[in-house]
Amino acid sequence: MIAALEDCPRSIPLSAACSALSLNRSSVYARRAQARHASSESIRSRKHAVQPRALSAEERNAVYERLNSEPFHDQPPREVYQQLLEQGEYLCSVSTMHRILRDHGQSADRRAQRPAQHHVKPRLVATAPNQVWTWDCERHEALSGRATV
Repeated sequence: MIAALEDCPRSIPLSAACSALSLNRSSVYARRAQARHASSESIRSRKHAVQPRALSAEERNAVYERLNSEPFHDQPPREVYQQLLEQGEYLCSVSTMHRILRDHGQSADRRAQRPAQHHVKPRLVATAPNQVWTWDCERHEALSGRATV
């Protein structure tokens, strides 16, 4: 269908030709743009563009080593950032610190924590009479002296 539009004479308006062929004009424009860009080099997204103010590899390594140094190895990036500013030192922003730690797989909580403990509920098992003695801890009205008759 779009090939038929390309063979159409220039004297016929595109809107009239599209309505005759039951095509949407925006689809025609999109196909033409694709054909133009396919011949030229591919369009890069903004994600792949090099940022002019990005830290170099050496600077990123220096920040990473500073975050893992002895005084800061168990602190979150925001606290490291504040302490460095108090010392008069600026390495990078807090979000950049988070990005660097995420790239190295350290984006979780950095404090040393004990893993969750899974305790088994104690079960009282008696194999003979009078082996297990227990009581009900629930408050009973009869025991508290407030029994209503």
